[in-house]
Amino acid sequence: MAYSISRGLVFLLVFLFIAMLNGCAVTPQQTEYEITSDPPGARIYRGNSPDNLRYYVTTPYRDVTSQSKQWSQDYFRAKKDGYEPSAVHHQPTFPMGHPTRIHFRLESQGNEQDLAPYRRRDTLSAYEEFLERYPSSPLREEVFGYMVALIEARPDPLPYYDSLTDEFPDAAQALPEDQQLLFLGPADLKVHHLVQYLDDGVGVPILIQQVFNEEGDYGDLDMADVRGLGELGLPDELIGAMMQSTREARRAAAREQSSTARQTAPAAASQAGPSAPQGAHQGAEQDSNMPAECVSLAAALAACDQVGGFGGMACRATARGRFDCPIPIDQLR
Repeated sequence: MAYSISRGLVFLLVFLFIAMLNGCAVTPQQTEYEITSDPPGARIYRGNSPDNLRYYVTTPYRDVTSQSKQWSQDYFRAKKDGYEPSAVHHQPTFPMGHPTRIHFRLESQGNEQDLAPYRRRDTLSAYEEFLERYPSSPLREEVFGYMVALIEARPDPLPYYDSLTDEFPDAAQALPEDQQLLFLGPADLKVHHLVQYLDDGVGVPILIQQVFNEEGDYGDLDMADVRGLGELGLPDELIGAMMQSTREARRAAAREQSSTARQTAPAAASQAGPSAPQGAHQGAEQDSNMPAECVSLAAALAACDQVGGFGGMACRATARGRFDCPIPIDQLR
């Protein structure tokens, strides 16, 4: 008799639980999404691979929502004028309801304030240190001008021009106009080397092959540059080889940059901390997108499982009748 009353009580409690679920709204999980940067005002780029990033938001960004933004396994990068672009961040998988914050600390590209102590020293080595410390500084051309002024004051400037353009090929544009073309190109095969080889009787086909082998960057040559190279004695086919070499060098640099981004992104993700299992994240997102009727039905069925026997069967039948869920029951369990 006591056993029968106990089973009846459990059955009644289950029905009360189903009624409670039926009458109460199911509140979806809220997730906090946040992207910040130091300094603020950085443009955030997002994509599904390191080399396919598009503008997303500007920092600071924050949103609290029950809708998944699908950040998991995406790539993010921050950019701001006057600062070095951040490393690519690979976002680990995370469950819905878990606060998700991404922070970027940006390094200055080298502004007037950064340059001031190097200007006080005013030496070639000081400016080299500045350019190595701030390779993307907007003051780069200005610094080249300071370096060229120091070199011009020397009695033998040509070797110093060579050293300067070996270290910083783009410094050739800061040289005196009559010297600029001569110092274009890779360290061992600049234009003045090609001129000397031609004067020494080296054949043009051999020099063309050397240019291709070197894959050096000869800069963005315009028609005035082409005429100037011709006046220095370089034939058209050699100039064409130099332009092709420049294209190949830049393609190779782009491939290397893309490869580096792919290699560093997983490392950045591992430093961000352990990630939730992929399945856990997928399940969490499915729950957040599941119709409320299905969420209630799944909870009711779980409660019915505690009854067992004929009572459990009746309980499950009642639950299926009360909740209008389009998802097959076997996918809810």
